[in-house]
Amino acid sequence: MKFHRSSKDKDADVQELHLRPTDGQGLWQLAWEAVKKEVDTKELPESLQHAENLSTKDEVEALQKEVQDRRHLSESNQRHVWGTKHTYREVCDKVSSYAQKFEYVGDMVTQAEPVYAALPWTAIRFIINCAVGESETYHAILDGTEFISGLVVQYPAIEQIYAKIDSESGNELRKSLLHLYRLILRFQLYSIRYFDPKHKVARTFAGLNPVKAETIKTQLAGIEKAKQKADSDISLVDAEVTKVGIDNIKEGQADQKHSLEVIKDTLRALSGDTASFLHEQREWMSEVDKTQQARNEALVEMWKAPLDDLKQKLEQERIQREKENLYNVRRWLSRAEPETDYAEARGKRLMDLGEWLIEHRKFKEWQSSTLSSLLWLHGFAGTGKTGLVCRVLHEIRMRLRNADPTEGSGRLAFFYCSSDKPSTGREVASRSDPREALRSIVSQLSTSQRGRSVAPIVQEKYEEFGPGSDSRRALNDAECVEIIAEVAKHTTITIVLDAFDELDQAHSHQLIQFIKDINRQSPENVKIFISTRSFPAIEDYLKADASIEVTAENNGGDIKTFIHRTLQTSIDERLLLDGNVSEELQSDIEKTLTRRAQNMFLYASLLLTQLCDKNKTDDEESIRKKLEGLPKDITEAYNQIMVEVHDNKGNSERSCSIAQNAFKWLLCAQESLDHDAFLEAVSPPEKKVDNDELLRACRTLVARGEKTYEPAHYSVREHIGRMDDYTSSKCHIVATISCLSVLTKLFRSDTVHNDLSPSEKAFGQYALLYWPLHYESIQQHDWNEHRSAVNTLLRTLLLQGRSKVNKYESWYTQASERAKSIKHNDLATKYKALNASPLTPLFAAAVFGLEDLVSKFGRELDELN
Repeated sequence: MKFHRSSKDKDADVQELHLRPTDGQGLWQLAWEAVKKEVDTKELPESLQHAENLSTKDEVEALQKEVQDRRHLSESNQRHVWGTKHTYREVCDKVSSYAQKFEYVGDMVTQAEPVYAALPWTAIRFIINCAVGESETYHAILDGTEFISGLVVQYPAIEQIYAKIDSESGNELRKSLLHLYRLILRFQLYSIRYFDPKHKVARTFAGLNPVKAETIKTQLAGIEKAKQKADSDISLVDAEVTKVGIDNIKEGQADQKHSLEVIKDTLRALSGDTASFLHEQREWMSEVDKTQQARNEALVEMWKAPLDDLKQKLEQERIQREKENLYNVRRWLSRAEPETDYAEARGKRLMDLGEWLIEHRKFKEWQSSTLSSLLWLHGFAGTGKTGLVCRVLHEIRMRLRNADPTEGSGRLAFFYCSSDKPSTGREVASRSDPREALRSIVSQLSTSQRGRSVAPIVQEKYEEFGPGSDSRRALNDAECVEIIAEVAKHTTITIVLDAFDELDQAHSHQLIQFIKDINRQSPENVKIFISTRSFPAIEDYLKADASIEVTAENNGGDIKTFIHRTLQTSIDERLLLDGNVSEELQSDIEKTLTRRAQNMFLYASLLLTQLCDKNKTDDEESIRKKLEGLPKDITEAYNQIMVEVHDNKGNSERSCSIAQNAFKWLLCAQESLDHDAFLEAVSPPEKKVDNDELLRACRTLVARGEKTYEPAHYSVREHIGRMDDYTSSKCHIVATISCLSVLTKLFRSDTVHNDLSPSEKAFGQYALLYWPLHYESIQQHDWNEHRSAVNTLLRTLLLQGRSKVNKYESWYTQASERAKSIKHNDLATKYKALNASPLTPLFAAAVFGLEDLVSKFGRELDELN
């Protein structure tokens, strides 16, 4: 499906064009009447003082003759144009060739404007006839005259074709040509002042000439700019003619029949649509046809290549505008990146699994039904639902790609919901926000990257509520539903939502209701696929729809395949017993894990990882003993791992600290930290942790994503978050200490910015902004153990070292600058409140509730006021 590119396409319904009515005045006459007011005409050559007596045809013929005479002057024909390798003779030859071309195309010009079109040729003839000079100014005039000669052949001729079209773009072309003609005449009249009009030699006054080379060059630059504007307008009229069709150009008044046929014939020649037999049978043509043919050939020679270049440039500009519009509309609709989420999810999974779902009766019925419907996939955490969603998306995309274009391929939108993304992040789309999911769906269904197109209804909303409007805001839910329903009127749409249960539960039921409203409004074109865990709150909304449960009976084959492949990889990579695993042991491991895992990929993966822990299993006997004591379910598996993480007897104190810090940061970070910043945040003071050390310490519960570290599964976050050692307040204590530690180094008097490591700089940017939020989130009952350490860091940061006021100001200046990009929330408001005079830590203490700063260091604060 391809949408209209813009709701403001004013010419979308234009079926034909007309010639403009004949005017009394031509463009050259209008240009002359404007320019002659700027000069004293008495100082002009005699021929220009009485322009009304000129004849275009006679002036061009006279120029031809005089150019031939001048080029044979023995003294001057080898003189070089100043600053170039051109000779005066070569300039004359160039002007002569332009005049010859005008003889072929000029009949249209002379018929339309027999008198005033002579003006530029008269000026050219005067300058060519003047004495040859040696100054830079003279040669700038001569160089400009050669340039002008080409223009007065090309543009008056094309004027009689494209500027005759009566349309908005045709009228704009007339304006740009009139401006070009004015500048040409202005240049020529200024150049003529260089010469004595009677003696045709350079004039001087007190040894100086009033005409300056720099002014000449400036005028020529202005002419070039006006030429480019005219070129652009010519290309727009040409595009308009191409769109409507040459045959759909009509007369504008009764006496234009002949002119219309001439214009159409010329347009066909310029478009490459000239009949070849005209060239082959020229001897049988009438004189009128021969004249027309010669004119067309001359116009093609002059304009075909430039027009093709203009068309290409216009097309490139159109494509660029569409790309920019598409980018801006999508950015306004949603900042989510579903393609990135899909690629990341797919890269972690075996795509040939899930065949049972594709072949399932209910899935086939859902996919082939002509009625709108919703299919619900549900199962426990870790049963591979996201992998199944990846497989479903792959199948739908293949079907859309292979669909018959004549039947319409349909549209697909998907969203990977996740509770992992922080809610306070800057310019980051929250994957737990139902409204963000809805807007992302709108963005995918109503815009097309391939066609660079935007649905008209969305374009209208963007122009009404987008960034450039007075009513700037995001789409509301009702508008999103309206747009999706409108798109569904024209094509089949498929919406896929993964991990729906990870959306904000306070509002997720509204999204289901909106989706069902779409189905009701579009009973034949909407298909919805949703995956969730089995929660009663969700079941109440989805139980009436078709559903497929992920059970051991359904995905048992996939689990067995997954265990076999993963175990074989572990053996091949020498992770298990250095690769020395007997076939019997391998078979026993596969059977045991398949039986214990039932339908849970996550559980199987955790068990395999435990078996490969060389600290616990270093021979076949220890492996078999481990198999006998495997945890019975995912919860027990998590509990065992967390016990090991906290076991400071079996692990080093450093390893325990790294793992616990990592879990707490994952639970409380206010925006995603990249790999380096995260490693800096969780590192103990004595030495920075590296990637391998972090993953070993966290025992498979933390995974390295493309840009960030994240819980291996959303159930990991939930499980750890319920533990007493990982309450929100305790997590914020760790974050506060980490942030203040890096900031004390950042603002230490002897610290140069280049002394900081890349990871310290990256984490320091986070700490600048969010340390107060972490600080104020600590509950009073969790303060006792860490109060002294936090207060020492806080005092060092704000009250000690170099000039205390400047130190606070440095922090505030950098933090408030970063705060400008935060989404509207309480933190942004608080930073605005700090902007008071004078800047003092006392304001931060009041705004962020830094009670200890006031109670313990009140005297120092008082000194700053």
